[in-house]
Amino acid sequence: MKEVQKYRFKIAVIGDSQVGKTSLMDKFTKSSLSRDYGKTLGVKVSMLDTEIEGNMIRLLFWDIAGCDDYHFLLPLHFKETRAALLIFSLEDNKLGKESFNHILKWYREILKNCGGVPIY
Repeated sequence: MKEVQKYRFKIAVIGDSQVGKTSLMDKFTKSSLSRDYGKTLGVKVSMLDTEIEGNMIRLLFWDIAGCDDYHFLLPLHFKETRAALLIFSLEDNKLGKESFNHILKWYREILKNCGGVPIY
């Protein structure tokens, strides 16, 4: 009988404030979506357990606050990250345009703190 392997991967979820990072993670990990906005303070960790080819996989999504108040914590939050999701808004308003224009800033932040991890 094959022994079940267990794997754990930390994935950073990064982008500007109010672009939907938390909503996206709630939908993905809990299959729910809240209409209420709640500002992420520092970081919110969500977990998804799944099985792939008989192996147990645990994905830990670190939803990192996008506001400048917590920018100094980025190196700590990025520690041991295996991949990053870069989230931005496509809304046709100021928020959407700013978040789209900040993609390169966040990309550089990921490279600086995580090296060559996959970025999606």
